[in-house]
Amino acid sequence: MGTFNVYALSADSEWLNAVAKLNDVTTQAHGIHCTQGYRRCIDGLPAPAAHTLLLIDAAGEADVPDIVRQLRQRGWPYVIVVAIRPSWKEAYAVLRAGAHDYVSKSYAVDNIREVVDEIRLTDKLAGADQSPAEDGSDAAVGEDSVLVPPSEVHP
Repeated sequence: MGTFNVYALSADSEWLNAVAKLNDVTTQAHGIHCTQGYRRCIDGLPAPAAHTLLLIDAAGEADVPDIVRQLRQRGWPYVIVVAIRPSWKEAYAVLRAGAHDYVSKSYAVDNIREVVDEIRLTDKLAGADQSPAEDGSDAAVGEDSVLVPPSEVHP
């Protein structure tokens, strides 16, 4: 497996600096500072590749589920939403929209690194070009994730 690209969308430059700590030999992190809404930022994103993860900081963005849906329709294999104060209602909405995971926002990127490692392992076991189902049915749940029963995510 080649380099794993992680793109992070946020208006919070401090969090983007923390995400940059994901950079290592096999991971390339790209912070995208969105000060005028995420819709403008996603229009400027490169075409997604098989080993690409997109992190969306939910703080201050009104319609994150719609943005997740758009990204999944554009072929982004992994979209993870991060939130300062995770809620069941928001988790339900973004997972139904196709998010791979919903995690607590952390300036120490340990739980995001864990999710990246889970995705790497899943990709390695499934084959290099496999990506999650379009309906989000194989959404991973990290240690700090909000768990939504599958029956509620896929009624």
